[in-house]
Amino acid sequence: MEIGWNPKKCSESPASWRLGGSNLRGRPRQADLKTAVNRVYYALFHKLAIMAADAATSRGARSRKTIAWTRTARALDHRTARQECERIVGQALLSAGARQFAQTFVKMQVLRHEADYEDYTRFTRNQVTTWIEEAEVAIAAVNRETQEIQRALATMAMHRRRGN
Repeated sequence: MEIGWNPKKCSESPASWRLGGSNLRGRPRQADLKTAVNRVYYALFHKLAIMAADAATSRGARSRKTIAWTRTARALDHRTARQECERIVGQALLSAGARQFAQTFVKMQVLRHEADYEDYTRFTRNQVTTWIEEAEVAIAAVNRETQEIQRALATMAMHRRRGN
């Protein structure tokens, strides 16, 4: 039984989030650039949600059509993920690839908020293209990490740290 959220529809590569590429050619409209920023962030967010759900379910990727997997993937909270990724970067936790992903995640969340909620924010095609490339590099870096590192990153991003 297939449950609502389908990870196959959530690309792990922001290159596919370029709005078909055509909207970023030439002199794109601000609406196209802001949409691209939003989609790059969500490529990172969905990668993190997929890793978290795979880590939390007993069969990992083979569990992707289960209620448990779907609910875990949907449970990833944007604020908690950002705060924990900031902590991973700031305290030099985990490996370089995991920290690179965490740092890019935090950066793109800030940029997505600007794109979605700040009327006077303007982006250039070069900026957005650079951010797409940074996200692709970050996803590739975390993909090269061991399953254990990916699990640790996803689990830390999923759950708020308590105490010291």
